[in-house]
Amino acid sequence: MQKNLSILAKAVSIALALGASSGSFAADTYGINAKETDINDTTTKIIKDVDIGVNATKDAQKNPLTARLTNESLSISAKKYGVQAENKGSVYLKATTGDITINTSCKDSQSSSAYGINNKSGTTVEAEANNIYINSEANHVSLGISVKNSYSYTSTVNLKALDTISIISNSANSAKGIQADGKNKTSNLEAQNIILNTVGKGTNEDSDAIAVYNVNGATTNLKADTINITTEGKTAYGVQNGLTNSTNASTVKLGNENSVITINATGSKAAAGIVNLINGTTNVNGKSLAITSTATTESGDSIGILAQNNNTDNKISTININTTTTTINAHDALVAFSGSTLNVESDIYSKGANAITTRGKSMININTQGNDHIVKLNGDINFNVTKNEGGLVADSTVNIKLTNKDSYLNGNIIWTLSGSPEGVDMNVNNMNMTLENGGTWNTDADSFVNNLTLNGGIINANGGAEQTISVGTLKGNGNVNLAATTDGKSITAGKVVITDGTDATLNTTFTGITA
Repeated sequence: MQKNLSILAKAVSIALALGASSGSFAADTYGINAKETDINDTTTKIIKDVDIGVNATKDAQKNPLTARLTNESLSISAKKYGVQAENKGSVYLKATTGDITINTSCKDSQSSSAYGINNKSGTTVEAEANNIYINSEANHVSLGISVKNSYSYTSTVNLKALDTISIISNSANSAKGIQADGKNKTSNLEAQNIILNTVGKGTNEDSDAIAVYNVNGATTNLKADTINITTEGKTAYGVQNGLTNSTNASTVKLGNENSVITINATGSKAAAGIVNLINGTTNVNGKSLAITSTATTESGDSIGILAQNNNTDNKISTININTTTTTINAHDALVAFSGSTLNVESDIYSKGANAITTRGKSMININTQGNDHIVKLNGDINFNVTKNEGGLVADSTVNIKLTNKDSYLNGNIIWTLSGSPEGVDMNVNNMNMTLENGGTWNTDADSFVNNLTLNGGIINANGGAEQTISVGTLKGNGNVNLAATTDGKSITAGKVVITDGTDATLNTTFTGITA
């Protein structure tokens, strides 16, 4: 039976606490604080033993100010915020020959929080160096980068490194690597290598670990030849784009044409590589994308890529995978719920119980643009309804093209229902599959296809006499191999039932019988 995926319909949308880091009311201490005039510092290399490393705000006349630090290398160690911009202030850091290191650690109380970079209400935070290292740890909330406010003006965090950008966020409760939250809020990272490592050790209902959290109209861009994302927690997502109630369009762009992207998510409640919700668009580009999602409990969900929309008109959740190769290891590899869209134009290999899980008038397209990708899907295609927990309509549009001898579906095409069937529409009308040039479907249980096109494709029905494959409309020419037995007098095998096979040819061979 399909695991319960309903918890992902309630994706994390919890505002991060910005409370004081301890019970003390003492004034914050600063390394550099542009609050009276602009600061252009070329002598400071090390800032430590302060609450806030570098801050830029506005002066008494409400003019936004700038703090600019330039040196061979820069090292900032602070308790609350390594770098902060507020009140339209801006901070610029540049290491001319070395690295920028930002460390924050706040463990005074269970409610303490720490941010590496906090563009609280500023305009711009920029950092440029050979390598940029951000390490943040806290008892309550840890954030590597945050650009978040409710103001309409543009707030941006830009990091650029010649070699590596590394963000490590570790919390006893919840941790995020990058947070971009709000319309006109943007985070841009560019380097040869980007490393995001997020660990949230909390056990509360709202405890999570999310490497990229992009919501409420924000934009996050990661450009690097190598992108490694690791996240571990109760709820662990590599990327979350959008919320279940978002009104503004959020965008995540992951990778460039040369990117090798790896996402590893481990969670006790839920683990997912990419989660894209209402009004979100996630675009993944590169040479390769590899996702491994691991649930550490029997009841936990393990998902590779999820698009979820809640059937919100004109605010479609869309994921576009345009890598050369894609590999997914998860219980549910590709998931689309409630009017969302998931496009995969890539060689793809999936391994899990379900290659595809969908419902609610969603759309999944795999290899539909005529590019002859190698598609290797291991697992069922499951039109799944969990009553009262995410939709009452099983039907979605699934378009799959297996166009070469190396492509296959090893799994059955089924529908599943959890709960009472009352008020549930389990009719599926848009399961469409093309098998061409040796493309193969291996199935061992009752299955269905609404529209099946064959052009030298192969169906291996391995379920024996009890198996029925139901085909709505069959077009073209192909072969079906039916597993059979014989008592020497008669042959017993499964069957293919075709509603409309006008002008189609299906050559049948019985397998498993020797003369």
